[in-house]
Amino acid sequence: LYKRSLAITEKHLGSEHPDVATILNNLAGLDQAQSRCAEAKPLYKRSLKIMEKLLGADHPSTQTVRQNLANLRQKMASAQTSESPRSLDDFIEQTKAQIYQAISFFQHGQIDESLATLSHVLVMREQLMGPDHLGVAEVLDLLGEISLQTGKPPEAELLYRRSLAIVESQKALEDPWIAKIVQGLALAVGKQGRLPEALPMVLRALQIRVKTLGEENPQTVETLELCGNIHYGCQSFDQAEVFYRRALAVLEKHLQPEDPRLGDDLYMLGIIVSYLDRIEEAPPLLLRALAIHEKAFGPNHPTVGQCLENLANIYRALGQIDNAVPMEERLSSLPYEG
Repeated sequence: LYKRSLAITEKHLGSEHPDVATILNNLAGLDQAQSRCAEAKPLYKRSLKIMEKLLGADHPSTQTVRQNLANLRQKMASAQTSESPRSLDDFIEQTKAQIYQAISFFQHGQIDESLATLSHVLVMREQLMGPDHLGVAEVLDLLGEISLQTGKPPEAELLYRRSLAIVESQKALEDPWIAKIVQGLALAVGKQGRLPEALPMVLRALQIRVKTLGEENPQTVETLELCGNIHYGCQSFDQAEVFYRRALAVLEKHLQPEDPRLGDDLYMLGIIVSYLDRIEEAPPLLLRALAIHEKAFGPNHPTVGQCLENLANIYRALGQIDNAVPMEERLSSLPYEG
């Protein structure tokens, strides 16, 4: 039934539709349940590739398929004996299972276990593959990402730079993997207060993603927002506006009108236009952001307070005291200092 459904869906919706990815995931699960792991693996991998391309790496559906593949790899690795791998391919397969297990540890908050597993894989791959192998770069990239997300940007920078040097020497300069690493490096550098240095990095990542993935890909939109954010931090407000408007245009096309990401970008645009001496354009943007955040997070959320505070200040700057006072009253009633 799944195979028949897959054929029909591919015929009518194309081979890279989310429904196709869902069926592939279900078909793989059926094969896995019947101990046909070798048949299940390429189905999970194809499903994951579609999900990452269309929905983004952090979408819940993508994470589900990634976890399913990780479980399969772990099952396949456990089925093997504890003997040394019989070939390089066997070794790569076993370490891939360990990598997916490390990702699972991280997603469940087991940071130490995740880092220990990845560090072990890194040493093993360096010994068997050599320090300049792409398999080593993969682990360095993951370690950089975890270091960045756990508040260690200096460590992340070193890991990303090592990974980037390996990948740049062996991949085309417009490879999507390079864009991912360069963006991570830009974040690591930016979080250390070196925003001017981060700027050309994130612009390079954007150029690659627009060319290889297109303007409307979720990963491209993420990079557009980061470009806006770094320009904002560099006080290049005119350029920050350009990038946030590009991101907003895509999000408004593909998201529901009450999605919090729309609220975030609208809020940033409201602040940016006020710095560009177009303060009269700010209230409509901030009011829309306020409505979205209130619905998404509730009336007492800190993001709601930020909107209220900035609206009050802008209304006062515009001389619209009657509009400012209600915002100030609401702000004072919040259960924390705005």
